[in-house]
Amino acid sequence: MIIIAGSLSFDPADREDVLASLAEVTEASRRDAGCVEYVWSEDLEAPNTFRFFECWDSQSALTAHLAAPHEAVFGERNLRLGPQLALKRAGSHGATIGAGAVPLRKRTSGR
Repeated sequence: MIIIAGSLSFDPADREDVLASLAEVTEASRRDAGCVEYVWSEDLEAPNTFRFFECWDSQSALTAHLAAPHEAVFGERNLRLGPQLALKRAGSHGATIGAGAVPLRKRTSGR
């Protein structure tokens, strides 16, 4: 099982578009083969920061998900110039086996 967790912070001016995008990618991703869990939730202590949790039954399921058209649309819409995407990937025993940052939209002040 592959578990991925992280967060996405964005400019408050982009909030409505980001919320719509998260709803769309969530609905599509939950239909992907091998998706065990796919959740986005807003961080109560950090406005305009969303945390995500994904669980995939195999690396091949995750790889197929990342290559899916809805992921490309999500990336084009959100994974560009700006706030940071914090990503941690855990193996089947919960150990962190990788971490990275990808630029997103416009950076929010103070972040």
